[in-house]
Amino acid sequence: MDPAIYMGIAFGIGFVLIFGFGVFLVLRRWLSDRRLPCISVPANVQEKEDEVHKVRRRNASGVGSSLKSIHYYYVTFALENGDAARLLVSKRIYDGLKKGKSATLTYRGSKFISFEKK
Repeated sequence: MDPAIYMGIAFGIGFVLIFGFGVFLVLRRWLSDRRLPCISVPANVQEKEDEVHKVRRRNASGVGSSLKSIHYYYVTFALENGDAARLLVSKRIYDGLKKGKSATLTYRGSKFISFEKK
């Protein structure tokens, strides 16, 4: 058999293993967050962070590439008991929060649910 066939099979198996491992990690995190109780506590916005990751993408024509920016918006909340919770939020939520704002934070594990005046 042609060695190129073996290379193609090895590449395919490697791709499936890496993809499967990624799906496993995402599902494990999601399931562990789902088992935790939903917590509502008084909190205030302590810090806002905008992480930008650059990803190089190959053009559809196969010639050249372009850079794409992916933004991750994090907000650190100071909780009433002195702890801090750093949570990933949407751009809409991120833009609506100001440092020092106080309200009731509702979250489950690492998942932000809401930040509202009660």
